[in-house]
Amino acid sequence: MTDVNLSASGGEGLEFLVATVLAVAGVAVAGVTLLWQKRGTGFKRVHYTAACDQLLLDRDDEAVDSFLSGPISVHLEPSGTKLVWPMAFKLRLANTGMAPIQPSDFSSTLNIDFGPRCELLGGSITVSRGRADEFLGSESAVLDHGCLKLTPFLLNPRDEITISGMLNGVLPEDGIAVSGRVTGMETFVRLRARERGPRAELVVNSLLHDSLEHQPIAPDVDVKIFVLPKFLPFEDLGSAPRGGRGISTRLNGSVVERMHQVSFQVTNRGRREVDLTHWLRCHTGDRTFLHLLDIRKAHVTIASDSQSDCVDWNSRAVGIRPGPLGVGETFSATFIAEGRLDEVEVGECPDEIEDVQIARMTFPDTSLERHLAEMSPRVILTSPGIYRGLQKLRDALRVSSR
Repeated sequence: MTDVNLSASGGEGLEFLVATVLAVAGVAVAGVTLLWQKRGTGFKRVHYTAACDQLLLDRDDEAVDSFLSGPISVHLEPSGTKLVWPMAFKLRLANTGMAPIQPSDFSSTLNIDFGPRCELLGGSITVSRGRADEFLGSESAVLDHGCLKLTPFLLNPRDEITISGMLNGVLPEDGIAVSGRVTGMETFVRLRARERGPRAELVVNSLLHDSLEHQPIAPDVDVKIFVLPKFLPFEDLGSAPRGGRGISTRLNGSVVERMHQVSFQVTNRGRREVDLTHWLRCHTGDRTFLHLLDIRKAHVTIASDSQSDCVDWNSRAVGIRPGPLGVGETFSATFIAEGRLDEVEVGECPDEIEDVQIARMTFPDTSLERHLAEMSPRVILTSPGIYRGLQKLRDALRVSSR
């Protein structure tokens, strides 16, 4: 035991030494870089960060193919133009240097490039000081072949510009790029977004039991109703606008403002086959169910001429009758619905089913703001590698002080 402890202590000491060397070297490099940048009257530096996400929540190949050729679509309003692949984006650009960038310093426009296969549908510009039209000029933005061009403007140290909007199409592999020619500045520096994808929460409730103590822990027949938004409810854009320019989601051409995908799933988790010959029926108070997407049993799609034997539905109720299910097999019936089934109840229920649970997925924060990288000069002084070295040094100091 003593040898093991000494070995662990030695490893920690070596890790501390390496982290210290890396951190000191990193700070030295950062200091030299800062002194070099600050030579003369000041240095010019612009960083930018961008984040984007697609509206379609389902990301697998089958869901994408269904969106491109199926009954569900997204449209630009009020024109009603169908969008091929809609995405939301947010980009922030900041002067992180020590000197102002004058309009005369630009020898070209400031270009925000979305690529040849992506179209900017619209958006908004906000600035850190005052109004955007005063900051940039009333006619400063021009859209040209997938590129948003801003005419030269004054960008003081710590000034920020944020552009949010909607895209249609496919971005280049490197994403949104900012470019331009500025006297005394080599390039616009990209900071990668901190993370991708929305954060989801899954809330599960029983439709048959009021308290947890009455719910079966591991029923042989597992029945769940999964309710999941079909499209991300982006806070930055707003959905299904009435009047102004925006987007709407449609089913067979009709607007559905709160489109969800609802999947009734029955899985045999027991040790022998079960035969569910009686109907399980659920109903809602409002017109909820709009379209039957598919029915599957043991990963095999059930043909349309046989679907009435196992699924019976209308806009306010759904009944399923899976029939025989082998060990581990799942029966599923998936619908497009409006709303999240807030008032669903179980009507008929076979004796073999001990519980019916509803699992609702929500997205408490869909804003792209949290994906953007930190733009503070004190954070981007060092490179990501140096920053990790400083983090290791801090952790090592904490360990050694114990």
